Amino acid sequence: MDALTVRGALELAVMTEQTGERFYRRLASRFAQTPEVAKVFDMLAKEEVGHEAQFKKLVAQIDAEDRGIPNYDYQAFLKATAITEFFKPNSEELRDDLSTAKEALERAIAFEKTTKEFYEKVMETTGPNKLLQELVDEEARHVETLTKALSKA
Repeated sequence: MDALTVRGALELAVMTEQTGERFYRRLASRFAQTPEVAKVFDMLAKEEVGHEAQFKKLVAQIDAEDRGIPNYDYQAFLKATAITEFFKPNSEELRDDLSTAKEALERAIAFEKTTKEFYEKVMETTGPNKLLQELVDEEARHVETLTKALSKA
């Protein structure tokens, strides 16, 4: 397995945000009959678009000579963050086999927590970065927003 590069980690973060946006849009549509839940998912979808743009800025800042992160294996990196558990088998789409708003909110909370951990690991590999820290903090706010919505569901 190839070593994970900083660029690769950030590109994976871009893909995660793109996938999260599609996931939240599907949930907003699926739970449209519960407007307060749909509103939360719609807001999160919009924020994922902004996060994607921020990660793309970080990717653009990476040196073309990015040589990789010593001792990091791509699959080990993913397993460490447990982010793969949220994806459908053999797919880039998030699992959305959810029948209730409560299940959807719980899955979204788990996904946001894991995404936050993933971004913290990316930051460990890239070093301190104000923009990346803002994204980590935003993921924590998403968990808070979703937790509040769950308490009302």
